[in-house]
Amino acid sequence: MTRGLLAGVAVLAAGRERYAARATPEELSRGTAARVRRRMWSAVEDAEIAVAHASSHDAPVADLPSVCRRLHAVADDLDHLLRLERRLPRDTARPESVRRQVAEVIGAARDVQAAALQAGGEAAQPRVRDLALQARDEVELVSAALSRLRSLSPPR
Repeated sequence: MTRGLLAGVAVLAAGRERYAARATPEELSRGTAARVRRRMWSAVEDAEIAVAHASSHDAPVADLPSVCRRLHAVADDLDHLLRLERRLPRDTARPESVRRQVAEVIGAARDVQAAALQAGGEAAQPRVRDLALQARDEVELVSAALSRLRSLSPPR
């Protein structure tokens, strides 16, 4: 029973992650204030993590760390507004300007994340190429050693 429940929760979480990855920033800025806040923070954190990773591997990140700090500050302001929106009565109209701004922050965070991933990938390319060459050389050495070993062993 417990395993089935946990498996169901895992399936729902995976579906939600796939939806968030394909959804547009405008789609992610819709829904309850709490859900929109989580989506916005997830986008900002993903951008921060990607920039930190690229920077730690000496990728050219230009001023992306500063952009991440500004994204974080703006997201913090919008987070406060969404918390206040959450306290409005249900039948009260929601201000669309806050949701548009959330969509812009999510879009900007995704752009920063993509740029950092591109820079990180480019910076990793020489290391990956060297590793692939070294692996190929080692495989050839092992293959040659095995061939030599087989030629020295008596036939059965």
